[in-house]
Amino acid sequence: MEELIGTEVDNLGNEIKVYFCGHETMPAKVTAFFARQWAELIELGFADANYIPSINACRVIYLTANDKIVGLRLWIWEQSNTRIILTSIDKNYRRRGLSKLIVKYYDSRVMTGNCIKSITFIHADNIAMIEAARQSGYEVEFLKMSKTY
Repeated sequence: MEELIGTEVDNLGNEIKVYFCGHETMPAKVTAFFARQWAELIELGFADANYIPSINACRVIYLTANDKIVGLRLWIWEQSNTRIILTSIDKNYRRRGLSKLIVKYYDSRVMTGNCIKSITFIHADNIAMIEAARQSGYEVEFLKMSKTY
């Protein structure tokens, strides 16, 4: 079952509940939100339509407003590092400080788990997400280039 790990207030004064769960206790509503958000990335050209990441071994922090999921971060542990699979906020709840809440709870959790490094992959054209990552301390390490025939 999911664990309520905090209650916060967004920039508009709405109560936001923060939950954590692992893949073994992930509610169906979290999987459904993930699928919708991943589909949005595909439709925007920020994800490959032929690839959907496995969420079998992931951990999740997700946010709710009025019992509706409005944001989440899924990640996996790889030795002493974490790899973020997806961070996403529902398009109707953006610009409310929710990404900062996710970062706050994620950083606290992975640092408690002795994480050395957190990595994420972001499409080069997803400027908003690149900027959000920079604001939370991420730096570009390398660019992947490919050629399609």
